[in-house]
Amino acid sequence: MGDHSENVSVDKQALQQRVRQLERQLNAVERERDDLERDVEQLCMSRGGHMFSSSYVLSERLKFLEAEVQQQRVQLRTITSERDSLQEDMLMIKASKRQADQGWQAERQNALALEQQLSFFQSSTAKAIADRDSAVYEAQSLKSQLAAANSALRESQAMLGSVQQQCKEQQQQISNTQQQLESAR
Repeated sequence: MGDHSENVSVDKQALQQRVRQLERQLNAVERERDDLERDVEQLCMSRGGHMFSSSYVLSERLKFLEAEVQQQRVQLRTITSERDSLQEDMLMIKASKRQADQGWQAERQNALALEQQLSFFQSSTAKAIADRDSAVYEAQSLKSQLAAANSALRESQAMLGSVQQQCKEQQQQISNTQQQLESAR
């Protein structure tokens, strides 16, 4: 698209330069022609010959001027057509650029929205990972506390068993001592 607009701009500039050059050449040729026509008219009028009457010279001059006007009109139509074509190309390029700019803006907005979503999901993921790590640490801590409590419970049960055994033995001794006391009485 950029190359096309540059080509249109270069073509337009080249056409404008060519038109100016042709206008300068046309002006020079017209001056030269006008000078020659005046010289021929003066020559024809001064001689008064039969070959070139003044009405013949004027009619030839009118024919020439009409042909020249027709030629100028053709050139004008050609240049106008080229100008109109270049303007249409320029309008199409502007519309295309406008459409491309709008598409770019839409894509930019989409990219910004995606970046925001990405940022949100990254922070959510980081929070979830931190929560998971915290839960794992807490679970390990509770597991070690549970193991310590189980160990203490086993020790307490072992001590309880030992104390119960001692208690039984003492009750047996008390019972034996009471029986001895009763039999000694």
